[in-house]
Amino acid sequence: WQELKRTDHTWCIPVPDDIPTDVACFAYINPLTAHLMVERFCGDAHTVLIDGASTTIARHLQELLDQRGIETVMVGRGWSGEGVNKYVDVAFDCVGGGTGRRAALAVKPDGVVVHYGLLSGRPLGEVGRRVEMFRLRDVVHACPRSELPALFEGVFDQLRAGRLRSRVAREVSLRGLPRALKEYRPGEGKLLVRVTD
Repeated sequence: WQELKRTDHTWCIPVPDDIPTDVACFAYINPLTAHLMVERFCGDAHTVLIDGASTTIARHLQELLDQRGIETVMVGRGWSGEGVNKYVDVAFDCVGGGTGRRAALAVKPDGVVVHYGLLSGRPLGEVGRRVEMFRLRDVVHACPRSELPALFEGVFDQLRAGRLRSRVAREVSLRGLPRALKEYRPGEGKLLVRVTD
């Protein structure tokens, strides 16, 4: 956390005037990741499994897939493999470890596992399916800076329509952030940090 960061203006993304700042500030990580993954991996998909079901990004993925009429199966971090009675075209795995391996086994042999996180702290390992690693940082840094704003167009359209919103647990000042982080409980929403004088 820092009060001031000097950066080249080409890294800055113009935010449309009709999107409030307290909505736009959450556009970068979860909504952009979800949007890009669905665009890249779900073109022909009919069924998708998403692990880490209680996460914000899982809700974003489900929202985007619902818009496309794609059936989604949501499973939690400790999923045992029970309750999924058919193979899926795509699995989005942000957990890794045993949950990620079980998610991969639910994918059709010609399907894909999109591995984009490691909430369990354990590697995914060999799963016998095609695995695509997705890291938003890699996508952003590979994109010519002049094209960065175009990456956000779909996300801004979703935000404008009231979708891909992050639940805010509370607003805190930068000075009050250390205390808020000590009291914070995962699952209650995001902390919105207000930088004020």
